[in-house]
Amino acid sequence: MERALSIVPGLRSMGVAVLEGSERLVEWRLARFRETAVTAKATVFRQLVIRFAPTLIVVEDFAGSRRGKHARRVVDRVRSIAAEANLAVETISRRDVAEHFREGASDGYELAIVLANFFPELAARVPPRRFVGDGEDPRISMFTAIANALVVLRARESQNHHQGDKR
Repeated sequence: MERALSIVPGLRSMGVAVLEGSERLVEWRLARFRETAVTAKATVFRQLVIRFAPTLIVVEDFAGSRRGKHARRVVDRVRSIAAEANLAVETISRRDVAEHFREGASDGYELAIVLANFFPELAARVPPRRFVGDGEDPRISMFTAIANALVVLRARESQNHHQGDKR
């Protein structure tokens, strides 16, 4: 069974999720940082790799994305660390996640609700709905990390299942 470590970097935080297959949520958290340094996030990522021994790393595909340079630098560093550890890296676009959850998840808050219904242990971590003009709650990056890993794992499981049918 694959164990996926997914991260979604922000300027002063990083959403983290570890899933074992698409059914078991092993770890979820929002790592917070005092400074915006890429090095601090890379250090936390290395620690997560050691602690959880993932077989797969999941990061956002930035093609066509408006994400900032900082997030791109963090993901580039994560890719380097994963390569050093001989870990596969899979990217997923926001569009692919949105298509997977197209029923009932039009924004980060609704995605958090959908995920909390699937993984009840997340219910207490769902942030309140934001109002027009409010910034996005940093906890949404944790839910995004979970969604990214979940969509990648479901796709890989489906692909493996179909390959098994051909044998």
